[in-house]
Amino acid sequence: MNNYLKIFTIIIFLYIFKINLYSQQILLLPFDPYKTQKNEQIENLIQNNIIEKFKSFGYRIIVSNEKLQSALKKDYPDFDFIIHGFYNQGRYNINLYGQIYDAKTKYIIDAFSIVDPLDKIDQLLNLPFDEIKEDNQKRIQKFSDNLYIFIATNSIKKTNFRNIQDYLLNEDISKEYSFNLYKGSEEEQVKETLKLFQQEQFVVSATKTKILLQDTPANVTLITSDEIEKYGYKSLEEVLARVPEVYSHYNGHNYSSDFRGFFTNNVERRVLY
Repeated sequence: MNNYLKIFTIIIFLYIFKINLYSQQILLLPFDPYKTQKNEQIENLIQNNIIEKFKSFGYRIIVSNEKLQSALKKDYPDFDFIIHGFYNQGRYNINLYGQIYDAKTKYIIDAFSIVDPLDKIDQLLNLPFDEIKEDNQKRIQKFSDNLYIFIATNSIKKTNFRNIQDYLLNEDISKEYSFNLYKGSEEEQVKETLKLFQQEQFVVSATKTKILLQDTPANVTLITSDEIEKYGYKSLEEVLARVPEVYSHYNGHNYSSDFRGFFTNNVERRVLY
C-alpha cells in the first residue's frame, strides 16, 4: 500500500511540475528582412535557435507565420510573451534586432540587438575580413541566449526602457518602422524624470577617485541595486546581458560575455573603441 502511495505521490508531483514548467508560453513570429533581401536560410536559423533555446529551459513556444501588425490585433489569453524581430545583412555580418512584447497589452517591454559597429563607420577603415566575420550560427545563438535571459529574468513583464532605448530607438531601424511602445501617463513620465535628477550617482575609478556619473570622461553603465531587485537578476551574466554592447552567451557549459568590440575566432584579439 505504501508503494502505491509513493507512486501516486510521484505522479502527482510530476504532473504539477509539468504544469509549472510550461506555465509561460511564448508566441514566436517570423523575423522580417530589413533593407536586405529575404533569406529563408537565415530566417530558419533564427527560428530554430530561439525554439531550441526556450524549449531547453521548459518554455512552451508556438510558431506563427502571421505578420506582426495582424498578430497585434488579436487576443492571446494563453500566451505571456510575443517575440518578433528583423535581420539585415551588414557589410561583414548579419545584424539582428529582437523585440519582446507583452502578449496581453501588445506593447514592447524589452529589446535586444546585435549590430556591427563597422556598419556605421566610414568604409575607409580597411580591416581583414576574416578578423571581423563571425559565423552566422554562433551569432544567432548569442542573440537567442540574450532573448532568453531577458524573458527569464522578467516574469512579471516590467518594461525595460533602457534596453528599448539602447537596442531599438537608438538604431536606424526605429526611423523606418513604427513600434508599439507604451508611453506612460504624463504623471509617470514626470516622476521618472524627477527620480533621475534626485539621484546623485557616483562611480569610483581604479585610482579610488569618486566622481559623479555624468562627469566621467568614459562611457559608464551603472546597474543599481533597485534594478537588480526589480528584474530579479540571479547572476552576473544576467546583469551583463542588460548592458549595451555586452553580449552574454553560452561557451561550452558556461556563460561567457563579450565586451564591446568585434567578434573574432581568436578570443585573445579584441578591438575596443
